[in-house]
Amino acid sequence: MTKRSSSEAVAQTNKRSSSEAVAQTNKRSSSEAVAQRKKSQTFLLPWPPSVNGMWRSVQGRNILSQRYRLWRDAAGKALLMQRPKHVLGPVKVAIELSPPDARRYDLDNRVKPVLDLLVANAVIDGDDHRIVREVTVSAREGFARAHANGARVTIAPFADG
Repeated sequence: MTKRSSSEAVAQTNKRSSSEAVAQTNKRSSSEAVAQRKKSQTFLLPWPPSVNGMWRSVQGRNILSQRYRLWRDAAGKALLMQRPKHVLGPVKVAIELSPPDARRYDLDNRVKPVLDLLVANAVIDGDDHRIVREVTVSAREGFARAHANGARVTIAPFADG
Protein backbone atom coordinates (compact mmCIF):
# COMPACT_ATOMS: atom_id res chain seq x y z
CA MET A 1 0.00 0.00 0.00
CA THR A 2 1.39 3.38 -0.93
CA LYS A 3 1.63 6.30 1.43
CA ARG A 4 -1.12 8.12 -0.46
CA SER A 5 -3.62 5.26 -0.40
CA SER A 6 -2.96 4.70 3.30
CA SER A 7 -3.77 8.34 4.15
CA GLU A 8 -6.84 8.17 1.91
CA ALA A 9 -8.03 5.10 3.80
CA VAL A 10 -7.54 6.88 7.15
CA ALA A 11 -9.40 9.92 5.84
CA GLN A 12 -12.28 7.72 4.63
CA THR A 13 -12.44 5.98 8.02
CA ASN A 14 -12.43 9.31 9.88
CA LYS A 15 -15.09 10.69 7.54
CA ARG A 16 -17.27 7.62 8.05
CA SER A 17 -16.89 7.68 11.88
CA SER A 18 -17.62 11.40 11.91
CA SER A 19 -20.78 11.03 9.83
CA GLU A 20 -21.88 8.05 11.95
CA ALA A 21 -21.38 10.16 15.11
CA VAL A 22 -23.40 13.02 13.63
CA ALA A 23 -26.18 10.62 12.61
CA GLN A 24 -26.18 9.08 16.09
CA THR A 25 -26.36 12.55 17.70
CA ASN A 26 -29.19 13.61 15.38
CA LYS A 27 -31.06 10.39 16.12
CA ARG A 28 -30.61 10.93 19.88
CA SER A 29 -31.72 14.58 19.68
CA SER A 30 -34.76 13.60 17.65
CA SER A 31 -35.77 10.85 20.06
CA GLU A 32 -35.21 13.19 23.05
CA ALA A 33 -37.46 15.78 21.39
CA VAL A 34 -40.16 13.17 20.82
CA ALA A 35 -39.86 11.95 24.40
CA GLN A 36 -40.00 15.52 25.71
CA ARG A 37 -43.03 16.17 23.55
CA LYS A 38 -44.92 13.42 25.39
CA LYS A 39 -44.13 14.58 28.94
CA SER A 40 -45.96 17.05 31.13
CA GLN A 41 -44.18 19.47 33.44
CA THR A 42 -45.40 21.11 36.64
CA PHE A 43 -44.07 24.33 38.15
CA LEU A 44 -44.80 26.28 41.31
CA LEU A 45 -45.01 30.06 41.00
CA PRO A 46 -45.79 32.93 43.33
CA TRP A 47 -49.36 34.27 43.33
CA PRO A 48 -49.79 36.00 39.94
CA PRO A 49 -51.06 39.57 39.70
CA SER A 50 -54.39 40.39 38.12
CA VAL A 51 -54.37 41.41 34.48
CA ASN A 52 -56.21 44.53 35.71
CA GLY A 53 -53.05 45.63 37.53
CA MET A 54 -50.50 44.84 34.84
CA TRP A 55 -50.54 48.27 33.23
CA ARG A 56 -50.31 51.84 34.50
CA SER A 57 -50.77 55.06 32.61
CA VAL A 58 -47.90 57.48 33.14
CA GLN A 59 -47.94 60.80 31.28
CA GLY A 60 -50.30 59.42 28.69
CA ARG A 61 -48.24 56.24 28.07
CA ASN A 62 -49.18 52.75 29.19
CA ILE A 63 -46.32 50.97 30.96
CA LEU A 64 -46.02 47.74 32.93
CA SER A 65 -46.79 48.36 36.59
CA GLN A 66 -44.03 48.03 39.17
CA ARG A 67 -46.01 45.32 40.96
CA TYR A 68 -46.23 43.26 37.78
CA ARG A 69 -42.52 43.76 36.97
CA LEU A 70 -41.56 42.61 40.49
CA TRP A 71 -43.78 39.53 40.16
CA ARG A 72 -42.42 38.78 36.67
CA ASP A 73 -38.83 38.88 37.99
CA ALA A 74 -39.58 36.74 41.08
CA ALA A 75 -41.71 34.25 39.13
CA GLY A 76 -39.11 34.06 36.36
CA LYS A 77 -36.42 33.16 38.91
CA ALA A 78 -38.71 30.61 40.57
CA LEU A 79 -39.46 29.07 37.18
CA LEU A 80 -35.81 28.89 36.09
CA MET A 81 -34.82 27.25 39.38
CA GLN A 82 -37.19 24.41 38.45
CA ARG A 83 -35.31 23.92 35.16
CA PRO A 84 -38.19 23.94 32.67
CA LYS A 85 -37.85 22.18 29.34
CA HIS A 86 -39.13 23.75 26.15
CA VAL A 87 -42.39 22.16 25.00
CA LEU A 88 -42.75 22.02 21.23
CA GLY A 89 -45.99 22.72 19.42
CA PRO A 90 -49.54 22.85 20.75
CA VAL A 91 -49.98 22.54 24.52
CA LYS A 92 -52.62 22.42 27.18
CA VAL A 93 -52.04 24.40 30.36
CA ALA A 94 -53.62 23.74 33.74
CA ILE A 95 -53.29 26.50 36.33
CA GLU A 96 -54.22 25.76 39.93
CA LEU A 97 -54.42 28.89 42.06
CA SER A 98 -54.18 29.03 45.83
CA PRO A 99 -55.29 32.53 46.90
CA PRO A 100 -53.26 34.36 49.56
CA ASP A 101 -56.33 35.27 51.63
CA ALA A 102 -60.09 34.84 51.93
CA ARG A 103 -61.01 37.64 49.50
CA ARG A 104 -62.80 36.86 46.27
CA TYR A 105 -60.58 36.66 43.20
CA ASP A 106 -61.48 36.56 39.55
CA LEU A 107 -59.45 33.51 38.46
CA ASP A 108 -59.39 34.27 34.75
CA ASN A 109 -57.54 37.54 35.45
CA ARG A 110 -54.55 35.49 36.64
CA VAL A 111 -54.08 33.52 33.40
CA LYS A 112 -52.42 36.12 31.16
CA PRO A 113 -49.46 36.88 33.48
CA VAL A 114 -48.75 33.14 33.80
CA LEU A 115 -48.90 32.47 30.05
CA ASP A 116 -46.78 35.55 29.31
CA LEU A 117 -44.18 34.28 31.79
CA LEU A 118 -44.04 30.87 30.07
CA VAL A 119 -43.49 32.55 26.70
CA ALA A 120 -40.90 35.02 28.04
CA ASN A 121 -38.90 32.13 29.52
CA ALA A 122 -39.15 30.01 26.34
CA VAL A 123 -41.12 27.18 27.94
CA ILE A 124 -43.80 27.43 25.25
CA ASP A 125 -43.58 28.91 21.75
CA GLY A 126 -46.39 31.44 22.17
CA ASP A 127 -49.69 32.07 23.86
CA ASP A 128 -51.91 32.34 20.80
CA HIS A 129 -54.59 29.78 19.89
CA ARG A 130 -52.27 27.81 17.62
CA ILE A 131 -49.96 26.97 20.54
CA VAL A 132 -52.11 27.11 23.68
CA ARG A 133 -55.03 24.91 22.66
CA GLU A 134 -56.56 24.38 26.10
CA VAL A 135 -56.43 26.28 29.40
CA THR A 136 -58.01 25.17 32.66
CA VAL A 137 -58.00 27.27 35.81
CA SER A 138 -59.03 26.08 39.24
CA ALA A 139 -58.89 27.29 42.83
CA ARG A 140 -57.19 25.09 45.46
CA GLU A 141 -56.04 25.40 49.04
CA GLY A 142 -52.30 25.81 49.76
CA PHE A 143 -50.42 23.06 47.95
CA ALA A 144 -46.72 23.72 48.45
CA ARG A 145 -44.53 24.98 51.24
CA ALA A 146 -42.43 27.25 49.05
CA HIS A 147 -45.50 28.87 47.50
CA ALA A 148 -48.32 28.02 49.87
CA ASN A 149 -50.29 30.74 48.12
CA GLY A 150 -49.49 30.81 44.46
CA ALA A 151 -49.91 28.95 41.24
CA ARG A 152 -49.19 25.39 40.26
CA VAL A 153 -48.86 25.28 36.48
CA THR A 154 -48.88 22.05 34.49
CA ILE A 155 -48.00 22.08 30.80
CA ALA A 156 -48.57 19.05 28.60
CA PRO A 157 -48.56 18.46 24.86
CA PHE A 158 -52.01 18.86 23.32
CA ALA A 159 -53.31 15.76 21.60
CA ASP A 160 -56.14 16.23 19.13
CA GLY A 161 -58.91 13.79 19.53
